[in-house]
Amino acid sequence: MNKWQYIFAWIGIGCFTFFIIVVVSNVWHALKDWIKIKIKAYKDRHILDHPPKGKCYCTACAHWYADDKERTMGRCDAWEGYHTSFDEFCARAHLRNDDGYKHEEWRLEK
Repeated sequence: MNKWQYIFAWIGIGCFTFFIIVVVSNVWHALKDWIKIKIKAYKDRHILDHPPKGKCYCTACAHWYADDKERTMGRCDAWEGYHTSFDEFCARAHLRNDDGYKHEEWRLEK
């Protein structure tokens, strides 16, 4: 083998090694994201297993209105429009009377 064959062989080995590192890195990050999604889904399913001393969570409160379509953040009328998360709770809470969130539909259509 001459000098150029060795140079191209090492360039090929380097490119292949770089490709393997990129693939392994992408798989690693995808696995970490998948685990985070599964942990969040588990926590969402079991949010009421050990309820707090408050009356209810914000997502079930009549004073709380969602700001986004995912219903993760909203405003609380009981606390003068304070931004709260869906899983917070307080002693001023009152459970909703309706079965749905019909009073919020106009906010979510934006």
